[in-house]
Amino acid sequence: MCRMWYIQDGINFSRHGLEQLEITATERITLAKQYEIRDWVAPAVQELLKLPLNSLSNDDLNQINLRVYSIIAKAKEAMERQRKIIAAFPPSLPKDSHDFQTAWCPSHTTCGKVWADTWWRVVARSILHPLNPLNPLDINKVADLLKTVDHQGMSTNCKEDMLRWLQLDGRSFNTLQAIEDGAIRSVLLACDFHCENS
Repeated sequence: MCRMWYIQDGINFSRHGLEQLEITATERITLAKQYEIRDWVAPAVQELLKLPLNSLSNDDLNQINLRVYSIIAKAKEAMERQRKIIAAFPPSLPKDSHDFQTAWCPSHTTCGKVWADTWWRVVARSILHPLNPLNPLDINKVADLLKTVDHQGMSTNCKEDMLRWLQLDGRSFNTLQAIEDGAIRSVLLACDFHCENS
């Protein structure tokens, strides 16, 4: 049942004051649940998904229950697995599509080898680098990163087509977003909001 004794003007005033403070993601989830502020959940979950779990203090862990912690931990594990898959398996160059010039590339096999080698040297190393866990490569920026790289031995047409293909297709990249969206939905359910207009 919705908590009718809450005075919305007072909640809005308090919320505005709280938003001016530095509140941890775990505190935001706790306050969101307590005062039914749905739109605080997504940014808090996104922040937690970027933090190493071992960076959470005992106070942080006390702020969220085991169910929310489990949702975050499972989502982080699924996202890490997907990032490793993206790193290990470069998308294949399209061969027979008339939307791309690569169908007529005389050295398409060579272009494919250069693409895979460049992917491993640039993208995979950026994703898998062990000293960069707090600032991992944004998967949505892979095409932008590859635009700046010299794909020596790859035809210009193949490179342009592959970058366009990445931007149009990007199915493996969308998997990461789907995992994040699922975690947000699960935490919203765990918060057990009663009011529709929070």
